[in-house]
Amino acid sequence: MTAKRFLLAQVTVLLVTTGAARAAQPMSATLRLLPDTTLPGLPTAFLVTVSNPADVPQTIENSMQLAVVSANGRFSAHGMANRTNIGIPSEIMDKCNSVTCATIPPHGSREFYIGYGNSLAGNEFFADERLNVPGTYTLTMTLLGGIFGSKAVIVTNSATLTVRQPSGNDQDVAQFLSSNAMAYPRVWTTTDWILQEKIAYEIRARFPDSTYAIWAAGTAQTNPAQATQALEAALAKNPTPSLRDDFLSALGGWLEAWSRHVLWTEGDADKAAALDQRAIAVYKTLRDVAAPEIYRRFASEKLAKLESFTPQTYRNSV
Repeated sequence: MTAKRFLLAQVTVLLVTTGAARAAQPMSATLRLLPDTTLPGLPTAFLVTVSNPADVPQTIENSMQLAVVSANGRFSAHGMANRTNIGIPSEIMDKCNSVTCATIPPHGSREFYIGYGNSLAGNEFFADERLNVPGTYTLTMTLLGGIFGSKAVIVTNSATLTVRQPSGNDQDVAQFLSSNAMAYPRVWTTTDWILQEKIAYEIRARFPDSTYAIWAAGTAQTNPAQATQALEAALAKNPTPSLRDDFLSALGGWLEAWSRHVLWTEGDADKAAALDQRAIAVYKTLRDVAAPEIYRRFASEKLAKLESFTPQTYRNSV
């Protein structure tokens, strides 16, 4: 082999090796807590951003685990069924053939928002009693992903969660929950109290100035008028940004439902249009202030639909 051919072969090998290495670069992930401070029995939301530096798409499986380090040691947080493998919310996932997954584009990134959902107990990890005790916790999330069917473990950065000791009105709620220990002789978690309408109602009625009462407003969903009033009152009390986003999303939905109700049952096109205008204002706020991209996109889609309505749209629906 001549020196020229040898050099060409070496360059070719180098290019192929470099290309393969770039294609096989592993993904990385970052974890943010929204917020990073909370109270016992109140969850926080997780915003996970996965980045793909490779030249090809890579996928994330429908599974996440949360490792926790506390003053009492290490543990893997579990969900409502005592599982440590929790599924990622389906609305932010895709389909890979018949399997749920999420595709991360080449040199791109994608957000995964683990929020509260309609029940406000959507972040299942806070069903674990150990995350509902005052203290400081170091959280690390693990995802599974890969390329061409291979699997790789993706571990996020560590994020610090502080669960504060309740005080003032919140301490009154904590004492009230403790007095119900006959029903739950253990640490109260979000799923223990917020999914029980009787307990949530008691907190709204007896401790209206507590942080817990703001959360309980999300369960006051008996009809559009009452739900709208409860959510607007809760939003006026300046909830944490992640709860605010959930409430804005719910409020917009209730206003839309109310608009359709008066249109179809009362035939009042003007009132229906006015309610939709209130929904538009809510969705504009959500689009402009929400931290998760999924909420900003949701709000933009809602605005595109509602702002296309004309007076004739309402008259034709009567």
